[in-house]
Amino acid sequence: MSPPGERVTSVIRRFVQQSPPDGTIFRFVGLHPQPPLPGQDTDERDAQIYYAALLAHKSNVPMVATGAFNDIAWSATSRTFKRVGRYLDPRIGRGFFASFDAEKFYPRFPIDQLFVTEDVAMVSIKRLAYIGSDHFPMAARLRVNAEPAARLNVTPEPVSDGEQRLIGESMARTRVRLGAMSL
Repeated sequence: MSPPGERVTSVIRRFVQQSPPDGTIFRFVGLHPQPPLPGQDTDERDAQIYYAALLAHKSNVPMVATGAFNDIAWSATSRTFKRVGRYLDPRIGRGFFASFDAEKFYPRFPIDQLFVTEDVAMVSIKRLAYIGSDHFPMAARLRVNAEPAARLNVTPEPVSDGEQRLIGESMARTRVRLGAMSL
């Protein structure tokens, strides 16, 4: 638990480099930014999501990013995240996976995300049964292999100059707030 008054701003719950049995290296980013409250802007949440995009942008290995983004996949923040990180949304064409609020029938929103880089293929994805959380669990089977990924994935749009400026400004503000080093 954080001391009173100290705000927990660390979003990247897990950033690891994994090596499966076949020796193929990939990186995994688990995200769970603090959800914005009514009346609050989304700047802090967006900065945390952008930071994860920069990790992928600067990486030369396959990447998987997933978690409770507290944002829908078609928002401006998520679209920028995908373009900057060169992430793909492998759920496209596979269905609508509304993961929140599991405790209510209507309305439900897809705020839990799964994104991959172009050399990761999705084999399957499904929403699992209610387990007592306000989010439904999700299960995905991925394959880190460029050949099937090339057949299944669509290359993302290039990053615009405006998006690069937006990310840079957002990261600069966040670094000042957190006292963190630049990437």
